[in-house]
Amino acid sequence: RTQRTQAAMSFLVCGTGAIAQALTKRLPGKIVVAGRQGAADIRVDFSKAEEVGAALGGTALPADLRGVAYCVGTAVMKPLRAVGAGDCLEAFSVNALGAMEVVKAALPQLKKNRGSVVLFSSVAVQTGFPNHVVIGMAKGAVEGLAMSLAAELAPNVRVNCIAPSLTTGAAITAPLTANEATAAKIAAAHPLARLGTPDDSAALAALLLSDDGSWITGQVFGVDGGRGSIVR
Repeated sequence: RTQRTQAAMSFLVCGTGAIAQALTKRLPGKIVVAGRQGAADIRVDFSKAEEVGAALGGTALPADLRGVAYCVGTAVMKPLRAVGAGDCLEAFSVNALGAMEVVKAALPQLKKNRGSVVLFSSVAVQTGFPNHVVIGMAKGAVEGLAMSLAAELAPNVRVNCIAPSLTTGAAITAPLTANEATAAKIAAAHPLARLGTPDDSAALAALLLSDDGSWITGQVFGVDGGRGSIVR
């Protein structure tokens, strides 16, 4: 089904990874990409909160901005005995604090244009996995942020969150997907018996950013092949 036309169609996509790239191909209109590397229109290090506002504030973002997708993340996987405070603080800064600062910087345009925000969590928040202490804490904060923003910014701005499972093509998950045997074993743990693709998450993000998602806010959507809710 074709998405309804949007009068103002500028979007900010934060991140240059696989899901971000897939999303930019699905969104209409002008796309502004922000990130540390790759094809970024605005260079910004999301781990440094003080840089985010400076990079995205003022006239850096278009006046007709209608949507923000924060496709930035980390995937530190360690057993508890090996986790240091620095691991947790860095993950929190990149995943949650960076997202908050981006929304804050874009808020004037989002409120004016009745925009939408999509954040990214992880299946690991609601489903416990060994060695996921760092990512579980950080992405749990992202889900809390999404719910709080959805409450505070309604009715002018919608905020939702996508929680993917392991996705192919993403640099941060490459250590788990590069080995065919390991990837096959993880795929088999999903009821739909495959790993996710960047486009799986990008398709939902595009809908949530569009007018077709105009009555959806305050939700966490699992794009996880059923792994987060079905026991095998």
